[in-house]
Amino acid sequence: MEKVIKYYEQLLHNLDMCTQSIDLLALENLEEQAKFVMDKSNAPMYQCNFLTCMKSISKNRDEQKSISLLLLCNENRELIIMEASGIKIKITIKLPSVGVFIETHGLYDIDGKIFVACRDGKVYVIKGGALTNQVYDIESKPVGIAYIEKSLIVAGMNNVISSYYGKGKKNYSIYMP
Repeated sequence: MEKVIKYYEQLLHNLDMCTQSIDLLALENLEEQAKFVMDKSNAPMYQCNFLTCMKSISKNRDEQKSISLLLLCNENRELIIMEASGIKIKITIKLPSVGVFIETHGLYDIDGKIFVACRDGKVYVIKGGALTNQVYDIESKPVGIAYIEKSLIVAGMNNVISSYYGKGKKNYSIYMP
């Protein structure tokens, strides 16, 4: 039974549903569901797509006034990389979960890495405009992320600060009181 529940939770997690569908699924009573469907049958379906985090990365020069690209994550599990002008979308990358923190290292056009900490308790790595298979499992939901001296530092809701080497291997963990 646990496998079935886990399967359906995973299935629902990967679905893009509009707000009305989520509200309908929250109703437990069949009569309430039928009334809800009748009340909303003429209303337009919409899906809220809020931004969840934002960061910038230098494009090709490591200087204070160099051109940068704006990075945005949204509720649709997307990382959006904007053109240098900030007016047009350069690329959209679909993430396995909703990004809540973004950290960068290097220059986008040369050796840049984008680290996206997500609600599923994982940090995904984007390099060269594509999602890589490198994933950091942080064992809890993230509350902060930083790149310091060739290490990715991630703080989790479980009061643990973990350090990872550039290749993804855990360096150490500090358990906070």
